[in-house]
Amino acid sequence: MNQPFTGIKMTDVEFKYSNKSTLFSGFDLEVKDGAAVLLGPNGAGKSTLFSLILGIKKPSRGKVSTILNDRLVDSSPEPNLVGFLPQRDIQIPSMTVLECCVYAAWLKGNPRRTCKALALQALERVGLTELLSFKSHKISGGQARRLGLAMALVGAPKFLILDEPSSSLDPENRFILNELIREISKDTLILASTHMVEEISETYDRVLVLNNGRLVHDGLTSDFTSEGSALKKYVSLIHENNSVF
Repeated sequence: MNQPFTGIKMTDVEFKYSNKSTLFSGFDLEVKDGAAVLLGPNGAGKSTLFSLILGIKKPSRGKVSTILNDRLVDSSPEPNLVGFLPQRDIQIPSMTVLECCVYAAWLKGNPRRTCKALALQALERVGLTELLSFKSHKISGGQARRLGLAMALVGAPKFLILDEPSSSLDPENRFILNELIREISKDTLILASTHMVEEISETYDRVLVLNNGRLVHDGLTSDFTSEGSALKKYVSLIHENNSVF
């Protein structure tokens, strides 16, 4: 796949749990530009949606397609095209900050000889070059979150999926991380989930609201926040759509 990556598209996706209960049915989504944020209550399907996009889980029906140069390819993005930041920090006690990033580069299939250089580039981008020799489990919570972001950024992927990137962070570290996300989104497609509803207008261009496996809102962040409190708008959407089940 040497063609330019331009997005992902989900078409008529159905997903069933092992107990046969259905989460997604006839689900459609296209993500192509800028930074989009996914909102939704616990259990709405956000993590499962990410797993479907990444190819970790497979739909029982429908397609998850990669868009290359505006042409659909019927497969999830290849590992070198996508970076993933899980909700929990990745801190391997036996490894330094640099070693964690080198390991992430190797896991993505990069040649071993290039992994250190790729790791250094990613760590520089998130401002952690002064901590290269620190053991990863001994750095602060905010630094650990940036380390996870660097591991996702290794190899300069074209698409980042961020699962609750700023949860558990104090206001200062949330600000630092959101500034990084804004900067990265200038040349990288981003899809993130968050419960920090009041912060979305400063970081994301597009708002998606997921509830009970259904996309109940999809629009510009500026429109979502134009009528006052984004949190009030979000809660109203969830209550309105709960009433139809």
